Amino acid sequence: MWLDTLQERVAPPRLSDNCSLSCNPRIPRTPYIHSIMTLVETLLCRPCIFCEIVEGHIPGKIIYKAGHLMDLLNRGKESADNDIVAFDDINPSAETHILIVPVAHVENVKTLTPTNEHQGLLEKMRLKAIDLLKERGHDPEDTKLGFHVPPFNTVGHLHLHVLGGEFKSRFRKMKYEPKRMWYMDLAQLQADLEKKRRVQEGARNKIATASG
Repeated sequence: MWLDTLQERVAPPRLSDNCSLSCNPRIPRTPYIHSIMTLVETLLCRPCIFCEIVEGHIPGKIIYKAGHLMDLLNRGKESADNDIVAFDDINPSAETHILIVPVAHVENVKTLTPTNEHQGLLEKMRLKAIDLLKERGHDPEDTKLGFHVPPFNTVGHLHLHVLGGEFKSRFRKMKYEPKRMWYMDLAQLQADLEKKRRVQEGARNKIATASG
């Protein structure tokens, strides 16, 4: 059949871990439905591009990764951080434009929660951003650190924009202005998560006091 022939001609790429259409129990398991779902996965469920860079499946100008050559040369006696990777933006908006991403796939700022895991991750990203900016001769006080907010993010993998120096245009500078609906400053995000954590802790304490 034409469907079987088409499947044979499509080279199966690495699929995203979230792709499970053909295994969904709600979908009838007839041979042709299964074949169609498998083909949809093959064509549409592409892996996350930042996960691919982190894992080394596609090239990227890595400037920090635990165990990477540049890390071994620069780290000295400092401990490696296995949770994050940094690389230069392929289409920089400023003189320095670095992206710092978590190794584990985190969708975006909307999926972050006021937990030690996520708050600790953001702090690691902040500290690494400061180190990288200093290495390139920038004053961290005169730089921008932040995230684009869905649906204005272009890649569905949390990535911190680390920007230093002159912007390439007024439009590009506007993309990273704080307190806009499309962009959130890192410090503001950290403050918001900490506020949520305190509210949740207060609510739990009230419940514990009332039940005690």
